[in-house]
Amino acid sequence: KFTPEYRRRLRTYVVNDYRDSEPLNQLPNNQFGFIFAYNFLNYKPLGVIERYLRDIAQKLRPGGRVVFTFNDCDYDTCIRSAEQRYQTFTPGREIKNIVFRAGFEINYEWMKGAEASWLEIKKPGEITSLRGGQSLAKILARPR
Repeated sequence: KFTPEYRRRLRTYVVNDYRDSEPLNQLPNNQFGFIFAYNFLNYKPLGVIERYLRDIAQKLRPGGRVVFTFNDCDYDTCIRSAEQRYQTFTPGREIKNIVFRAGFEINYEWMKGAEASWLEIKKPGEITSLRGGQSLAKILARPR
């Protein structure tokens, strides 16, 4: 339902996390300022989550952030979800260890045993933009 102009700008990538390689290897390194993974890592085992976070750390620019949800099995309500094979067994304490091993800092966490817990993590450094002071147009006076 997108316009043809917008569709021409889209790039599709196939992500394969069943191999031992980097799952996001087709994406450029140090190019992203923000990555959002909602309801995706909830269904991945710990080893695959660790591979994603290590790969995401390479894709982010310094100071870049990631927000992702997961099934925090430090809470009994989330353990039931894993026991029913709805989501994977991922204890929050282990997710935090993976985050730190991948080189991130935790900026904010929502881990209350709800349907989905989430973390906002940051790659060390300060994010900068090359386009911050770039002018896109010039205003001219209308000739009389």
